[in-house]
Amino acid sequence: MEIVRCTQCQRNYIPPKYACPSCGGTRFKPSEIEGKGIIESFTTIWIAPEQHLDQVPYQLIVVKLDEALRVTGRLAGPAEGLAIGARVEFTEKNEIGYWFRLAKGKAHDTKR
Repeated sequence: MEIVRCTQCQRNYIPPKYACPSCGGTRFKPSEIEGKGIIESFTTIWIAPEQHLDQVPYQLIVVKLDEALRVTGRLAGPAEGLAIGARVEFTEKNEIGYWFRLAKGKAHDTKR
């Protein structure tokens, strides 16, 4: 999963980022992370915008990545096992946004 790192203070962010909120820097270097984390929040969309009507119901999730970043994304695959604290893995980024799948064989994270 691609992120950007401020070249001035070394803080990581989800792109795009034009100015670092920490130090005010404006230069960023692309970096890669695994994209694994836990679900902090989720909702099931039953009434969708017109361009997504064929995908209803679908899940939007807020993921706290292991690298301490947070990102909103979509759940790929079945929602069986979806819960706060469930482990997820990044699968892709496309025109819709970030996609994650539930991690196989992983228990919920109880460290919160």
